Amino acid sequence: MEKRGERNKKKLMVVTNRKICQEGLLKRLEEVFVAYRQGIYLEDFLIEGLVLREKDLDQEVYLKLLGDVQELCQAYEIDIYAHKYWKSAIELGIKNIHMPLYDLLDLARDGEKYQSFIDHFDRIGVSTHSLDEASQAQRLGASHIFAGHIFPTDCKKGLDPRGLDFLDKMCKTSKLPVYAIGGIGPDRVDQVLERGAQGVAVMSGLMRDGKFGHKACGPARSMDKSDQGSLGSGQIGASDKAYFMSEALKEARKAYAMKETPIGAVVVYDGQIVGRGFNQVELTGDPTQHAEMVAIQEAAKALGRWRLYDCQMYVTMEPCLMCAGAIENSRIKSLYIGASHKKNHLVGKHNDFKLEVYKDRKIDYEFGILEKEASKILTDFFKERREEKSK
Repeated sequence: MEKRGERNKKKLMVVTNRKICQEGLLKRLEEVFVAYRQGIYLEDFLIEGLVLREKDLDQEVYLKLLGDVQELCQAYEIDIYAHKYWKSAIELGIKNIHMPLYDLLDLARDGEKYQSFIDHFDRIGVSTHSLDEASQAQRLGASHIFAGHIFPTDCKKGLDPRGLDFLDKMCKTSKLPVYAIGGIGPDRVDQVLERGAQGVAVMSGLMRDGKFGHKACGPARSMDKSDQGSLGSGQIGASDKAYFMSEALKEARKAYAMKETPIGAVVVYDGQIVGRGFNQVELTGDPTQHAEMVAIQEAAKALGRWRLYDCQMYVTMEPCLMCAGAIENSRIKSLYIGASHKKNHLVGKHNDFKLEVYKDRKIDYEFGILEKEASKILTDFFKERREEKSK
């Protein structure tokens, strides 16, 4: 179902190419998704899906990568499309597939196998390069097509682009939604949409340099108050605390998907989330990139000030000493915590010290907001890590 505010956004399909990602595919995708969520770029776009188009990999290697990217997409609520290896998609429970037309034609020769293929997938995309191919894709049960390449692109060196007139004919002739692909930069999006394209599919502009749809500056995206019940009324009720902690848990799940310790945090100002963060120590190689630190930095940037005296923080796990210091120094007014540390001698001393800091600085604090959920994600994470080590 289309969400509020999405109707006027330009539709985008992300297409991967790990060979042009300077720092690795997973890290590149993480950067794109974080920037998309925060409104740093792609603010005018709605990502309708990601096609994992690593067609040079054999099926076993592709299956492993598909599983890793699936976890990342789930964390950011992005629909994933497997490419070509439909059996791998079925094995992982993925319901979207993008197929080269010749592979789809070959599959259709086996009626029983093709029927199981059609029955499993909700959405089937097909790459096409002519009106005849578009017609064949429709007969074979495609839900949409990619048409290209429209403009010159490094991915199709030596091949002439098909151009806007070709796209115009495809959009007018095909009964399927058409996504234009090939050499499409931000300055060309409106041109293809004016020809009737449903949206655009972009590879190089996102995989190589990430400048597609980039905005040099801008505040972090805050949430619409109309989505937040009684928020902003001056009183923070139990339902509001649960709501914001659930948002912090969403951040923790992103960390889980990246095999980071799953802790998430949000900073709230006047009933709106102005800062989000999850543990990114392994991702960034920076030991200070805890969820609380990231959320505070984002909130300070969004509000244009470092003093957050009128803000609240929700964090899924009791802050460490470093983060407690950052909470104190940023003057955060109230702190709401999900799970607490289990007491041992050293942790107990640290916790007592932190509570003294909160009291001394008059920081209101409360434990136990969605404690069961906050504890479970940590328990599950460390259990999974132990099982991996024992294999």
